[in-house]
Amino acid sequence: MIPSQKIKPPFPIALLITPECKSILKVWLAFFCFLFIPFIGQAQVNVLGKAGHIMTPSAKWQTDRQLGFSVAYIPQSHAINRFMKDYYSEIIFGLRLGLTDFLEVNLNITQLPDRDRIGIGDRHADLRLRLFKEKKLMPDLVLILSPPGSVSDYLGHNVIVASKSITDTGIGSFDYTLGYGLPYVLDSYPNNRRFLGITGQSYKFYSKSARNIRYLNGVFTALTWKPISWLGLMVEYDGEDIHGGLLLKLKEVGSIQVNAYDFKNLGAAFNLSFPLQFESRELRRYGK
Repeated sequence: MIPSQKIKPPFPIALLITPECKSILKVWLAFFCFLFIPFIGQAQVNVLGKAGHIMTPSAKWQTDRQLGFSVAYIPQSHAINRFMKDYYSEIIFGLRLGLTDFLEVNLNITQLPDRDRIGIGDRHADLRLRLFKEKKLMPDLVLILSPPGSVSDYLGHNVIVASKSITDTGIGSFDYTLGYGLPYVLDSYPNNRRFLGITGQSYKFYSKSARNIRYLNGVFTALTWKPISWLGLMVEYDGEDIHGGLLLKLKEVGSIQVNAYDFKNLGAAFNLSFPLQFESRELRRYGK
């Protein structure tokens, strides 16, 4: 009797049934299902899933409160998180929730595809506050705060950012962003005071460079040019390097981005977003 042998599938099929590819296919399936929902969403976000360009955030704000999901791949050369004193290629998942007309909460978690696990200290949360709405001569103005205890210092950033749109150009529209990231991070540490058996916490600002935190330190700027409504070209300076990118807007419910970090290393991202009041585009268009 011939012993049973495990039959290996052909090469292309073997690629499709790996756990990594299964996860990617599930995400893409959900993504394209959302393309057929008649909602208007925010189409351009950065790698953390908040309004922005490539690495940098912007001050753009949706009129409708948004629920958004994003996935971004960042190559090792420009990875944000630092695990075990080293950088690895990373996938950052983002969740964006608009609570009010001026307050938004962003959540992130990082996965290391090369390590097949989620690392320690890879979770992050921050708040996005709208300070000023864009007018004829004034830009949008937004404050982003990472509260102490949001776990991942490497994703932490406290930022003031302004953005301005120029539409009447004859060659498309331009979105320009200028911002400043505080080069310090607020962190907590235990003190000698105790209350009801709980150790007290004190807070102190630490230099981000001393902790090898390289995300958004100092001045950053970005520009997106959209020659047509569904296509954009991006260039930015994130405080350390210059990056470029291509943006494809999909049915006003999401986008796909291909990013060139330092114009050498490729990454990608896509996002989905839609308003929380679940009204169709036509009803909101006519105010019904």
